Amino acid sequence: MFASLLEETRIKYGETSLEAAACYYEYGHSLFCGLSACDAEKNDSSTTKLLKADNDDLALALEMMETAFAVIDQHCEEQNGTGSIESWVDEQRPRILVGIGDVLSFQNKHADAVDAYIRAVPFRQEAVERATNKITLDYLKRRRLLTETFILVTEALLACPLGVDVIASSSPTILVKGEEKLDYVRGYYEKARDELQETVLLMGTVAAAGLDFQSEKEDVCFLATMLMGIGNTLSDIDYDENMKSIAVAH
Repeated sequence: MFASLLEETRIKYGETSLEAAACYYEYGHSLFCGLSACDAEKNDSSTTKLLKADNDDLALALEMMETAFAVIDQHCEEQNGTGSIESWVDEQRPRILVGIGDVLSFQNKHADAVDAYIRAVPFRQEAVERATNKITLDYLKRRRLLTETFILVTEALLACPLGVDVIASSSPTILVKGEEKLDYVRGYYEKARDELQETVLLMGTVAAAGLDFQSEKEDVCFLATMLMGIGNTLSDIDYDENMKSIAVAH
């Protein structure tokens, strides 16, 4: 359905239109969701090999998402923050970057995923800072999404090999030096924890205002579970380091 819609949109509005950009992303995202769901169903061991057709679809999903971001990013450069649909554009840039990061994580390209997630952080922060009414479901969602992005950066960093520089394939620039990786992980973990705390407090304010926030509550609870898992992983790392120090001392 999305493939057909994309073709119709490209014909009617042009390949580099915002209408096409929306379809590029949704087509790529639907491909990825289908593949990841199938992989979860058939994954009865710690590793699962994707079929060549699956890998081709995964590559296409990533290509569609990257094309969507390129079109929207070009639009932002040309419009320079003006236009009637800029609020939609502002929402899409971090959403697409997170989607790209998810695909890269699924491909075990964790350094590239770190790059994508980190690039999404400023957009999420700006969305929170731009909000004028802070007792709304929209503001609650913005804070929840910022929390999520911090968590995703932390998880992607943890998935990178310890002691090895984190370098995205698209650039020779070192994102995080190997010896500093755990410090970065803890830094983003603390940011995620602080932001989650603020989000939970906001949920109380929203509830007192009589707003229905059930769907957001479920998402926030899921983020809390993710953050707990990261905390346990960091505790295990600290324990292992302490054991090594004790062994060296003796």
